Amino acid sequence: MLVYQLYHLVRADFLDRIRRSSFVVVIGLALFAGYLFVPPLSAPYTSFVVASHRGFYNSPWVGTLFGVTAATLLTLIGFYLVKNSIGRDYETRVGQVIATTPLGKVLYMAGKWLSNVLVLGVILGVLSVIAPLMQIVRAEVAHVDLMALWTPIWMMGFPALMFVGALAVLFESVPLLRGGLGNIIYFFIWGPFLIGSSTQQFVMGGKPAFTFDFAGMARIVYDIKQQLIDAGADISKGIFGVIGPVDASNVTRFTWDGIQWTPEIILERLLWVALGVIPVMIAAAVFNRFDPAGGAILARRGEAPLRRLARLIRLPGSAVRTGDKEEREAAALPAGRRAVELTPLDKRTQHTRFLSIVRMELTLMVKGHGWWWYVGAIGLIVATPLVPLEKAAQILFAAAWLWPILVWSKMGNLELRHQTHQIVFSAPYPLRRQLPATWVAGVAIAAVLAAGFMMRTLLAGHWQYLYAPLIGALFVPTLALALGVWTNGSRMFEVVYLLLWYISVQGGTTVFDYRGATVEAVAAGVPFYYLAATIGLMLLAVLGRHKQMRLQ
Repeated sequence: MLVYQLYHLVRADFLDRIRRSSFVVVIGLALFAGYLFVPPLSAPYTSFVVASHRGFYNSPWVGTLFGVTAATLLTLIGFYLVKNSIGRDYETRVGQVIATTPLGKVLYMAGKWLSNVLVLGVILGVLSVIAPLMQIVRAEVAHVDLMALWTPIWMMGFPALMFVGALAVLFESVPLLRGGLGNIIYFFIWGPFLIGSSTQQFVMGGKPAFTFDFAGMARIVYDIKQQLIDAGADISKGIFGVIGPVDASNVTRFTWDGIQWTPEIILERLLWVALGVIPVMIAAAVFNRFDPAGGAILARRGEAPLRRLARLIRLPGSAVRTGDKEEREAAALPAGRRAVELTPLDKRTQHTRFLSIVRMELTLMVKGHGWWWYVGAIGLIVATPLVPLEKAAQILFAAAWLWPILVWSKMGNLELRHQTHQIVFSAPYPLRRQLPATWVAGVAIAAVLAAGFMMRTLLAGHWQYLYAPLIGALFVPTLALALGVWTNGSRMFEVVYLLLWYISVQGGTTVFDYRGATVEAVAAGVPFYYLAATIGLMLLAVLGRHKQMRLQ
């Protein structure tokens, strides 16, 4: 009986997920990443380089490249893909039906975990199909050994993805981690996991042990280094990285036949499957079994400012004009004789109070953040001019524009989240008033948080570079608005912006310096690229909102 319930729970959830457009998008991204991770010699970048060496594209090496893709990129994107199953049961109110059944919390969480694993396993299967094709396309080694090709993909990727699927279940079960804060926390967990996986090794009994190697890379890197040492190569110098902006033609190629997947190594990888049980059990213990109290509290918390915004944009109905004379008179009528009478619009007053709408949008964006959020923002602004310019750019300015990520992520999707889109979109001129007001509010937040860095730039005498952070202040909210409108949610922006922010902070590639924080990026004209991107994203946001209005 339990197996029967589990099977149908997993099957229904899995079929629902693979029919969604987000699933197709992630598959497309996985295929594109698989293509990028096997670059030709003419490419201006490299992938999975150990001491400035990389293997010929034979089956073990190509399989390893795709295994690295699964264990690095897919463990990030896949988490955000599957971290919506329990939340969707809340939104569709299916959870209230489940709460009335005898289905236990442990069985429910196990079903969600296995559903996550199936979804991620399908994507891993797609990577397994494209891997031999990429070996044939690159044509460095003609013979394709499917066993040598597929073994590292599944041995590296599948255990890591099973653990990630379990973490997604846990994050959805904890109210604090269910939303955007959980998305950010996972991103900063994912990074150290991968860094530790590529370098981790313990010495036990005189030989290295790799028990806690999340991505399965540490043992492979160790084996490659040992082979290079045996061949007389100097591994004390040179680069190591999963992917980097180094000309591929400057990397030395060698023949690597892969590692032997012994029972010991297989058990090391299966450890991560067993560890996945722990987050699932914790999730079952803390899960509130779809208690509606939390949702009701959140709804009441956002009700008042949404009502005030509705009045500001002059909605054509008396239902939102609480306290009007007409509403009081209607309430005084007997229950059977009450009628709804819409208040006619006064066309002569439709051009007023734009700044009030902007102020209300700002209130909606920052509402829900505690006093510590404001203190942190003020602290970043005040501290930035007091440190050397380099530290101000690399640390404080970067932190200042990470601080409001959950504020920006609301842009473009707040109306659908609170189910007020039918009211807002029926207001006069929503494309000319409400959407620009949202954008101006987001830009204002970015500009205020950039004020400290701009002041430090002036103090350093680089006044000619002030336009760069201003362009960045236009770009980030526009990116949030466009992604929010087209995805009807905040998760896509949070993922894309976190990746962009992380790459820009790491440095080395000026094209990702959207903040205009380095002299090299400004001298190369990078801010103007982001200005052009801002214009394009704004057009996309307008088109997306127009499409939303037509569908109402």
